[in-house]
Amino acid sequence: MTTSAVSAALVWESTVTKAGVGSGGPLTTTAALLRECIDWLERLERGELVAVNLRESSERETEYVPVDRAQVRVVLQRIAQDLERQAAGGGSQREGPGTSRRDRLADLVPKPAPLSPREERAQLHRQFGLDP
Repeated sequence: MTTSAVSAALVWESTVTKAGVGSGGPLTTTAALLRECIDWLERLERGELVAVNLRESSERETEYVPVDRAQVRVVLQRIAQDLERQAAGGGSQREGPGTSRRDRLADLVPKPAPLSPREERAQLHRQFGLDP
């Protein structure tokens, strides 16, 4: 893949999301995110690389992460669970459709690699102020 194609994939922003944010409340934002997930899946089916901005489109900073089909499915399942919880009247405000984009897409954030035993020992030594 060329550099321009990768740049284009990273710069991509959904106009659906921009239109949905703040225009009709949390359910509109949820619907916009669902449409985005559908678009991601369609792009993945065409073999495109998909990078998702975890931050709101209104924020100046960006935080792009690459995604695959399995990750998008996890996000869709989480949105469905949040909607079911909200419909049943349970759950806190934090877990419902009004949750921030970064929180809704938390499953896409790469997990840090586990520390090796040597790195773990070094970290513990630093934490407890011990000599290396």
